[in-house]
Amino acid sequence: MRRVLSTLVFLAASLVPSAASAQIVNIQPLLGPEDRPGFSLELSGGMELRTGNVDLFTGKASLLMRYQLGRHRLISTSAGALGIKNDAQYLNNLFSHLRHQVFFFDWFAWETWIQGANNRFTRLRLRLLSGTGPRFDLARLETFRLAIGIHYMLEHETLRSGVNPNESLNELNHRANTYLTLTWDIIEGLSFQETVYVQPKLTNPFADYRVSNEIQLTAKVTKHFGLGTSFQLRYDHAAPGGVEALDTTTMATLTAGF
Repeated sequence: MRRVLSTLVFLAASLVPSAASAQIVNIQPLLGPEDRPGFSLELSGGMELRTGNVDLFTGKASLLMRYQLGRHRLISTSAGALGIKNDAQYLNNLFSHLRHQVFFFDWFAWETWIQGANNRFTRLRLRLLSGTGPRFDLARLETFRLAIGIHYMLEHETLRSGVNPNESLNELNHRANTYLTLTWDIIEGLSFQETVYVQPKLTNPFADYRVSNEIQLTAKVTKHFGLGTSFQLRYDHAAPGGVEALDTTTMATLTAGF
Protein backbone atom coordinates (compact mmCIF):
# COMPACT_ATOMS: atom_id res chain seq x y z
CA MET A 1 0.00 0.00 0.00
CA ARG A 2 1.85 3.08 -1.26
CA ARG A 3 -0.60 5.67 -0.03
CA VAL A 4 -2.62 4.86 3.07
CA LEU A 5 -4.07 8.30 3.64
CA SER A 6 -4.04 11.56 1.70
CA THR A 7 -5.59 14.92 2.52
CA LEU A 8 -6.69 17.29 -0.21
CA VAL A 9 -6.82 21.02 0.59
CA PHE A 10 -8.71 23.26 -1.86
CA LEU A 11 -6.64 26.38 -2.59
CA ALA A 12 -9.07 27.96 -5.02
CA ALA A 13 -12.57 26.95 -3.96
CA SER A 14 -13.95 30.29 -5.08
CA LEU A 15 -13.09 29.37 -8.70
CA VAL A 16 -15.28 26.26 -8.71
CA PRO A 17 -18.85 26.69 -9.99
CA SER A 18 -21.65 24.16 -9.50
CA ALA A 19 -21.37 20.76 -11.15
CA ALA A 20 -22.70 20.35 -14.66
CA SER A 21 -26.12 19.10 -15.54
CA ALA A 22 -24.55 16.29 -17.53
CA GLN A 23 -22.99 14.83 -14.36
CA ILE A 24 -20.22 13.16 -16.37
CA VAL A 25 -17.57 12.43 -13.76
CA ASN A 26 -14.03 11.66 -14.90
CA ILE A 27 -12.72 8.73 -12.86
CA GLN A 28 -9.68 8.00 -15.06
CA PRO A 29 -7.19 9.84 -12.78
CA LEU A 30 -8.42 7.65 -9.90
CA LEU A 31 -7.63 4.33 -11.55
CA GLY A 32 -3.89 4.50 -10.93
CA PRO A 33 -1.30 2.16 -12.45
CA GLU A 34 -2.49 -1.32 -13.38
CA ASP A 35 0.46 -3.03 -11.64
CA ARG A 36 -0.28 -1.82 -8.09
CA PRO A 37 -1.28 -4.99 -6.17
CA GLY A 38 -3.16 -5.14 -2.89
CA PHE A 39 -5.31 -2.54 -1.16
CA SER A 40 -4.97 1.25 -1.05
CA LEU A 41 -7.12 3.94 0.55
CA GLU A 42 -7.27 7.69 0.04
CA LEU A 43 -9.38 10.11 2.08
CA SER A 44 -9.66 13.68 0.82
CA GLY A 45 -11.40 16.76 2.13
CA GLY A 46 -11.47 20.53 2.10
CA MET A 47 -13.31 23.28 3.93
CA GLU A 48 -13.64 27.06 3.64
CA LEU A 49 -15.30 29.25 6.30
CA ARG A 50 -15.78 33.01 6.06
CA THR A 51 -17.55 35.41 8.40
CA GLY A 52 -18.05 39.16 8.43
CA ASN A 53 -19.09 40.88 5.21
CA VAL A 54 -19.96 37.46 3.74
CA ASP A 55 -20.97 34.39 5.71
CA LEU A 56 -19.72 31.50 3.62
CA PHE A 57 -19.14 27.79 4.23
CA THR A 58 -17.90 25.28 1.66
CA GLY A 59 -17.09 21.70 2.52
CA LYS A 60 -16.01 18.83 0.26
CA ALA A 61 -14.97 15.27 1.03
CA SER A 62 -14.17 12.12 -0.94
CA LEU A 63 -13.14 8.54 -0.27
CA LEU A 64 -11.25 6.37 -2.77
CA MET A 65 -10.50 2.67 -2.35
CA ARG A 66 -8.63 0.34 -4.71
CA TYR A 67 -8.01 -3.38 -4.51
CA GLN A 68 -6.12 -5.50 -7.04
CA LEU A 69 -5.63 -9.25 -7.01
CA GLY A 70 -4.12 -10.85 -10.07
CA ARG A 71 -6.09 -9.84 -13.16
CA HIS A 72 -8.93 -8.28 -11.15
CA ARG A 73 -9.16 -4.73 -9.83
CA LEU A 74 -11.93 -2.99 -7.87
CA ILE A 75 -12.21 0.80 -7.58
CA SER A 76 -14.73 2.52 -5.32
CA THR A 77 -14.99 6.30 -5.03
CA SER A 78 -17.53 8.55 -3.30
CA ALA A 79 -17.67 12.33 -2.92
CA GLY A 80 -19.94 15.01 -1.53
CA ALA A 81 -20.03 18.81 -1.44
CA LEU A 82 -22.07 21.36 0.51
CA GLY A 83 -21.92 25.15 0.17
CA ILE A 84 -23.85 27.75 2.19
CA LYS A 85 -23.73 31.51 1.62
CA ASN A 86 -25.65 33.87 3.92
CA ASP A 87 -27.84 30.97 5.17
CA ALA A 88 -28.71 29.88 1.59
CA GLN A 89 -27.32 26.75 -0.07
CA TYR A 90 -25.48 27.26 -3.36
CA LEU A 91 -23.80 23.83 -3.62
CA ASN A 92 -25.25 20.45 -2.74
CA ASN A 93 -24.29 17.20 -4.50
CA LEU A 94 -23.35 13.58 -3.86
CA PHE A 95 -21.62 11.02 -6.08
CA SER A 96 -20.59 7.36 -5.81
CA HIS A 97 -18.93 5.02 -8.33
CA LEU A 98 -17.92 1.34 -8.21
CA ARG A 99 -15.90 -0.28 -11.02
CA HIS A 100 -14.57 -3.78 -11.68
CA GLN A 101 -11.81 -4.33 -14.22
CA VAL A 102 -10.55 -7.67 -15.53
CA PHE A 103 -7.23 -7.51 -17.43
CA PHE A 104 -7.03 -10.29 -20.01
CA PHE A 105 -3.90 -8.78 -21.62
CA ASP A 106 -1.70 -5.76 -20.89
CA TRP A 107 -3.55 -3.86 -23.60
CA PHE A 108 -7.10 -5.18 -23.06
CA ALA A 109 -9.47 -5.10 -20.07
CA TRP A 110 -13.20 -5.52 -19.55
CA GLU A 111 -14.89 -2.96 -17.31
CA THR A 112 -18.22 -3.18 -15.47
CA TRP A 113 -19.44 -0.34 -13.28
CA ILE A 114 -22.36 1.27 -11.44
CA GLN A 115 -22.77 4.90 -10.41
CA GLY A 116 -25.20 7.09 -8.50
CA ALA A 117 -25.41 10.87 -8.16
CA ASN A 118 -27.65 13.78 -7.25
CA ASN A 119 -27.32 17.55 -7.60
CA ARG A 120 -29.86 19.93 -6.14
CA PHE A 121 -28.86 22.86 -8.36
CA THR A 122 -29.17 21.05 -11.67
CA ARG A 123 -32.60 19.62 -10.75
CA LEU A 124 -31.08 16.14 -10.56
CA ARG A 125 -32.86 14.26 -7.78
CA LEU A 126 -31.24 10.95 -8.68
CA ARG A 127 -29.16 9.56 -11.53
CA LEU A 128 -28.37 5.85 -11.57
CA LEU A 129 -26.02 4.38 -14.17
CA SER A 130 -24.70 0.95 -14.99
CA GLY A 131 -22.33 0.14 -17.82
CA THR A 132 -20.01 -2.45 -19.28
CA GLY A 133 -17.56 -2.70 -22.16
CA PRO A 134 -13.94 -3.06 -23.25
CA ARG A 135 -10.96 -0.81 -22.59
CA PHE A 136 -8.07 -0.81 -25.07
CA ASP A 137 -4.63 0.56 -24.18
CA LEU A 138 -3.46 1.93 -27.52
CA ALA A 139 -0.07 3.03 -26.18
CA ARG A 140 1.75 1.92 -23.02
CA LEU A 141 5.13 3.64 -23.14
CA GLU A 142 7.21 4.60 -20.13
CA THR A 143 6.22 8.27 -20.30
CA PHE A 144 3.11 8.19 -22.52
CA ARG A 145 -0.15 6.22 -22.24
CA LEU A 146 -3.27 6.34 -24.41
CA ALA A 147 -6.44 4.32 -23.81
CA ILE A 148 -9.99 4.17 -25.16
CA GLY A 149 -13.13 2.69 -23.62
CA ILE A 150 -16.29 1.80 -25.56
CA HIS A 151 -19.19 0.96 -23.24
CA TYR A 152 -22.94 0.45 -23.21
CA MET A 153 -24.66 2.45 -20.44
CA LEU A 154 -28.14 2.17 -18.93
CA GLU A 155 -29.30 5.44 -17.36
CA HIS A 156 -32.20 6.21 -15.02
CA GLU A 157 -32.85 9.87 -14.15
CA THR A 158 -35.33 11.46 -11.75
CA LEU A 159 -35.60 15.27 -11.97
CA ARG A 160 -37.12 17.81 -9.62
CA SER A 161 -40.17 19.69 -10.92
CA GLY A 162 -39.40 22.59 -13.27
CA VAL A 163 -41.22 25.37 -15.07
CA ASN A 164 -42.52 23.09 -17.83
CA PRO A 165 -45.41 20.92 -16.53
CA ASN A 166 -45.18 18.64 -19.60
CA GLU A 167 -41.51 17.82 -19.03
CA SER A 168 -40.71 14.20 -18.23
CA LEU A 169 -39.39 13.90 -14.67
CA ASN A 170 -38.44 10.20 -14.95
CA GLU A 171 -36.45 8.77 -17.84
CA LEU A 172 -34.82 5.47 -18.70
CA ASN A 173 -32.26 5.83 -21.48
CA HIS A 174 -29.81 3.63 -23.36
CA ARG A 175 -26.54 5.43 -24.09
CA ALA A 176 -23.07 4.81 -25.42
CA ASN A 177 -20.29 5.79 -23.04
CA THR A 178 -17.01 6.32 -24.89
CA TYR A 179 -13.87 7.81 -23.38
CA LEU A 180 -10.37 8.59 -24.61
CA THR A 181 -7.70 9.27 -21.99
CA LEU A 182 -4.10 10.42 -22.50
CA THR A 183 -1.35 10.59 -19.86
CA TRP A 184 2.05 12.17 -20.50
CA ASP A 185 4.88 12.31 -17.97
CA ILE A 186 6.51 15.47 -19.28
CA ILE A 187 9.51 15.34 -16.98
CA GLU A 188 10.17 13.59 -13.70
CA GLY A 189 7.57 14.84 -11.20
CA LEU A 190 5.41 16.65 -13.76
CA SER A 191 2.51 14.90 -15.53
CA PHE A 192 -0.30 15.92 -17.89
CA GLN A 193 -3.59 14.10 -18.40
CA GLU A 194 -6.56 14.75 -20.68
CA THR A 195 -9.77 12.73 -20.82
CA VAL A 196 -12.73 13.16 -23.20
CA TYR A 197 -16.12 11.51 -22.61
CA VAL A 198 -18.96 11.30 -25.16
CA GLN A 199 -22.37 9.91 -24.12
CA PRO A 200 -24.97 9.95 -26.95
CA LYS A 201 -28.45 8.53 -26.50
CA LEU A 202 -28.56 5.42 -28.69
CA THR A 203 -32.11 6.00 -29.93
CA ASN A 204 -31.51 9.68 -30.82
CA PRO A 205 -27.76 10.43 -30.76
CA PHE A 206 -27.78 13.81 -32.54
CA ALA A 207 -30.54 15.36 -30.39
CA ASP A 208 -29.43 14.04 -26.99
CA TYR A 209 -25.75 13.77 -26.21
CA ARG A 210 -23.28 14.79 -23.51
CA VAL A 211 -19.61 15.70 -23.78
CA SER A 212 -16.95 16.23 -21.14
CA ASN A 213 -13.30 17.26 -21.51
CA GLU A 214 -10.97 17.45 -18.52
CA ILE A 215 -7.32 18.56 -18.47
CA GLN A 216 -5.09 18.04 -15.43
CA LEU A 217 -1.53 19.11 -14.68
CA THR A 218 0.14 17.63 -11.59
CA ALA A 219 3.55 18.47 -10.13
CA LYS A 220 5.21 16.45 -7.38
CA VAL A 221 7.04 18.94 -5.16
CA THR A 222 8.47 16.52 -2.58
CA LYS A 223 8.05 12.86 -1.71
CA HIS A 224 4.85 13.60 0.23
CA PHE A 225 3.51 16.83 -1.30
CA GLY A 226 2.22 17.77 -4.73
CA LEU A 227 0.48 20.63 -6.53
CA GLY A 228 -2.17 20.30 -9.21
CA THR A 229 -4.52 22.26 -11.40
CA SER A 230 -7.41 21.10 -13.58
CA PHE A 231 -9.98 22.48 -15.99
CA GLN A 232 -13.15 20.65 -16.97
CA LEU A 233 -15.75 21.52 -19.60
CA ARG A 234 -19.11 19.73 -19.62
CA TYR A 235 -21.90 20.11 -22.16
CA ASP A 236 -25.40 18.60 -22.13
CA HIS A 237 -27.17 19.10 -25.47
CA ALA A 238 -30.52 18.12 -23.93
CA ALA A 239 -30.20 19.80 -20.52
CA PRO A 240 -33.37 20.03 -18.39
CA GLY A 241 -35.40 23.26 -18.59
CA GLY A 242 -33.88 26.05 -16.52
CA VAL A 243 -30.44 24.40 -16.42
CA GLU A 244 -27.45 25.77 -18.36
CA ALA A 245 -26.15 23.37 -21.02
CA LEU A 246 -22.48 24.34 -20.55
CA ASP A 247 -20.52 24.27 -17.29
CA THR A 248 -16.83 24.69 -16.55
CA THR A 249 -14.80 23.89 -13.45
CA THR A 250 -11.33 25.22 -12.60
CA MET A 251 -9.53 23.93 -9.53
CA ALA A 252 -6.14 24.16 -7.83
CA THR A 253 -5.10 21.61 -5.20
CA LEU A 254 -2.42 20.78 -2.68
CA THR A 255 -2.05 17.07 -1.93
CA ALA A 256 -0.26 15.41 0.98
CA GLY A 257 0.29 11.64 0.81
CA PHE A 258 1.73 9.27 3.40
